[in-house]
Amino acid sequence: YIQLVTGAANRLINGHDNIRWIVQSISRIAAERQIPVVLLSTLPRSVEFRLNKRPCLEDMYYGIYARDVDQVIFLYREKIYRDDTQDDSAEIIIAKSKSGINQTVQVWFNEKHRRFEK
Repeated sequence: YIQLVTGAANRLINGHDNIRWIVQSISRIAAERQIPVVLLSTLPRSVEFRLNKRPCLEDMYYGIYARDVDQVIFLYREKIYRDDTQDDSAEIIIAKSKSGINQTVQVWFNEKHRRFEK
């Protein structure tokens, strides 16, 4: 979870620069060791005040670290934002991919087992 990683805070001016430094450092380590690394992050609260609540790259601190990673994947569930629905559908949104294929995959969220299913 990226907001819990520390290391550069003493050398850099603000939180955005700190997060970018962390992402770049972890990306370098992953490339050197040829291993995949998954970083998780929450989105800013501003998403909740929009009509369309689907996340996008611009939500990631204005893209400052979206450019430093190979893939950006968002999870979206309409049910989280609407009390009047029983819809368990969800979307896996591939917003950035090193392969260049961006897409949205429709899945179902299995509440009982806490997992996404096709």
